Amino acid sequence: VLFFIIRGFNAFDAGYYLAPAVAMCCLLTSMAIEWPGIIQRQQVWLLCTQLHLLLASGTIGIVVNLSSLLVIKYTSSLLAKLLVIVRSSALVLFFIIRGEDFTWLQMVGYLVTITAFSGYSALKATEVEKEQD
Repeated sequence: VLFFIIRGFNAFDAGYYLAPAVAMCCLLTSMAIEWPGIIQRQQVWLLCTQLHLLLASGTIGIVVNLSSLLVIKYTSSLLAKLLVIVRSSALVLFFIIRGEDFTWLQMVGYLVTITAFSGYSALKATEVEKEQD
């Protein structure tokens, strides 16, 4: 992403160049891992019946990638990381509230990770403020 910013690309330019490469990587990986089983079980028809879900998933992926590039362009990569942490935390809390099994050791580990990253983020933000002054 930094390469695109240095070169003066905007988020849509970056997406234009990244999307085919990412799509090809995903296609080749799925062909190597999933296609042999699908063909062996004779379930190729399943792809046709689920095509609308595949297209919706691809569209959501494009929107998420473009929004990530826009967040990085207009704010910073640090804020993008913080947003990912917040999103992950919200998902974990959502599933715990809905009755997902968990251990307290997992919760402690998760809390240590979030605390450490929050401290790192605060330190980096302080360094950036000092450099700007």
